Amino acid sequence: MPEAHDEPDPQEPQEPQGWSEAAGAGEIHQPHDKLFKASFSKPENAASFLKTILPPRLVQRMDWDSLELLSGDFIDSHFRLSQSDLLFAVKIDGRPARLLLLVEHQRSPERWMPLRLLRYQVRIWEDFIAKHPDAQALPVILPVVVAQNGTRWEMPEWFRDLVWPAGEVDEDLAQFVPDFTFRLIQLAELPYEQIGGTPDAVLTLRVLKAEQMGQLLGEEVWDRAVFAAVQRETMEWVLRYLIYAADIKVRDLDAEVTKLNLPQTQRSFMTVAEQLIQRGREEAMTAAEQLIQRGREEAMTVAEQLIQRGREEAMTVAEQLIQRGREEAQREAMTAAERRIEQERSQALSEAMTAAQELIQRELHKGRIEAHRQSVLAVLESRFGDVSRNLSERILSIDSEARLMELLRGAGRAASIPEFAEQHLD
Repeated sequence: MPEAHDEPDPQEPQEPQGWSEAAGAGEIHQPHDKLFKASFSKPENAASFLKTILPPRLVQRMDWDSLELLSGDFIDSHFRLSQSDLLFAVKIDGRPARLLLLVEHQRSPERWMPLRLLRYQVRIWEDFIAKHPDAQALPVILPVVVAQNGTRWEMPEWFRDLVWPAGEVDEDLAQFVPDFTFRLIQLAELPYEQIGGTPDAVLTLRVLKAEQMGQLLGEEVWDRAVFAAVQRETMEWVLRYLIYAADIKVRDLDAEVTKLNLPQTQRSFMTVAEQLIQRGREEAMTAAEQLIQRGREEAMTVAEQLIQRGREEAMTVAEQLIQRGREEAQREAMTAAERRIEQERSQALSEAMTAAQELIQRELHKGRIEAHRQSVLAVLESRFGDVSRNLSERILSIDSEARLMELLRGAGRAASIPEFAEQHLD
């Protein structure tokens, strides 16, 4: 009877919030995990790579057309920052099996990796039983670990090597000890040209390897033949990873994209650059809104203080008149007090509202000016790279909103920073 697969994840990887909301943070939440899953969640990319690293005889027995991504997260919660996992259903000789693809992002080897994999396998089997209560057998699980390492790791690859010193479990004891192995792929010792699979899989793994080796701007990554065949979605994920997570300067990235001279790569780069500009605009608007809100709060505080002071002064006058002990004085005092309170309240409220309106207008103007300044600088940086300190200071010193709007249009049209400065600042 054919297996009723678990439900595959129906969602294509979308741009996560971490990529675009890390403005100013200098760090993206789990960037390696996001890049890996963006590419390898697609069965065709995973299959293309796995066919190159699994034993050939096993590859022949597997029905790769049946490979499908399953939902679920089986790794330990405290390892989620350093590991990425994908679980696939596949048929081997027509029987149901599971393929666990685990990427290890941590910098040092994990001696207890076989024990950790055993825990993951037990969870996968328990999940299988819960979803297939009538099943008579458990599926085979093939664990594959890809190490994003910079140097070769030495670690046990058989579970039996974790129990007593290696080789000391004799035949009498071996029957009581569980045992299995896993396929360990160490990117540190896998040459770039031997990374196999679809162009999307190859580029993703080359980038992950180069990040550890400090070679993200090397020719091994910027292979024109690979970039020419990569899907645009994967390309944009890679470009975002290089900018946001690997901290590659936009200027250096632009130079590599230009050397490739591929229209699709250039379009993808412009899309990511436009997202950078938009992020700068949103930051500027957020700063302006914060300034305006702070101005409102300060104005309301001043108004409340003025009103309270007016009340206190009026009550003091009233109390002094009442103290004289005469009924007439008391009546006059009450009348004067009420009149004084009303006058002070009206005057204080009028002064507070005037002050608040003036402060809000000033802060609104300052916010718009600062947003326009930052937008001009963002456009120049996205198009031409770093802007000189002198030019930045000249732009930041301009207080005219109309003048800054003219500079923003000029920044988008100018062919170079010198042309921009000559036409709009000299």
